[in-house]
Amino acid sequence: MILRIEHETRLDYTEPVIEHVFELRMAPSSDEDQTTLGCRIQVTPSGTSTTYLDGFGNRVELLNIMSSGKSVVVRATSFVRTHRRPALDRFGDILTSAIVESAKTHVDAIEYLQSSPLLKSCTALDTILAECAAPMDGLVFNTITHIREFVHKSMRYAKDTTNAATGLSEIVEHRSGVCQDFAHLMIAMCRKLGIPSRYVSGYAHQVGNQAAEVATHAWCQVWIGANEGWVDVDPTHNLFPHDHHVVTAVGRDYSDVPPNRGAWKGEADETMNVMVKVETAARLPADWIVADTMPSRSTPIRPYSPFRVNPGVRRAIGLAQHQRNLLRQQQQQQQQ
Repeated sequence: MILRIEHETRLDYTEPVIEHVFELRMAPSSDEDQTTLGCRIQVTPSGTSTTYLDGFGNRVELLNIMSSGKSVVVRATSFVRTHRRPALDRFGDILTSAIVESAKTHVDAIEYLQSSPLLKSCTALDTILAECAAPMDGLVFNTITHIREFVHKSMRYAKDTTNAATGLSEIVEHRSGVCQDFAHLMIAMCRKLGIPSRYVSGYAHQVGNQAAEVATHAWCQVWIGANEGWVDVDPTHNLFPHDHHVVTAVGRDYSDVPPNRGAWKGEADETMNVMVKVETAARLPADWIVADTMPSRSTPIRPYSPFRVNPGVRRAIGLAQHQRNLLRQQQQQQQQ
């Protein structure tokens, strides 16, 4: 399946602001379950940018806008081919006890067993785990499915009851919130039981009557061993994600992966409006294959595409090829 994702964030200020510096995590990743065919990020007004990978392997655009203005608009358009592996096949006959034991010493798992800024351990978590009574003496598939279903049933989906900074104790107390809170609760429960778990920021394409509810989405991943790695789990929708889910970034909790975060200089109030649209596409548009040659009114911030080769890299590749050809000619002359 190919999905076209449009994500626009508009920041408006009551008074002009300057020296706007912020991070963007809006470019979907590529891995065994999805391939980013192309991603364009445009920012108005234009500024300078630096692209890097953060400590969790997420692509980040660090943007600087020095000019004065009362609004900033960020538009990210991506094409992603999803090919997620079936979760049931990946779980197989792996035992929960084996995961708990191996996670204690595996470098990919240890960090996701610890508390994090928004998921600090609390006494109420022990109470909710006792209520959940997840089976720990059999298949890890059964353990994870039980926790996922418990979170889905015990939490009430409600907007405006929590915010981006809501911590674990408040989630457990009120048992209501949005996808971020569902994911946070399941992550905390898994970690407490010794199963590594991490936060996922991304998109979920809905069909039918739910199409109008499409927006940025959050779920979690659980680690099921060095061979299988991380498996997606969506407690909000009570399922193991399939090809309608697209991963943008992963971290310990939401505080590691907000789509945008930054600071500016000035005395003003800020309001933010977000528009997200996800739809299927038959193919990657032809003009995206040669995206770097296409003009644009807004300045693209380092457009990404696997079809693009940096000129410097192209020169290096050409030089290496030339050296190989010379070596091959010398070997042929020696043989003669």
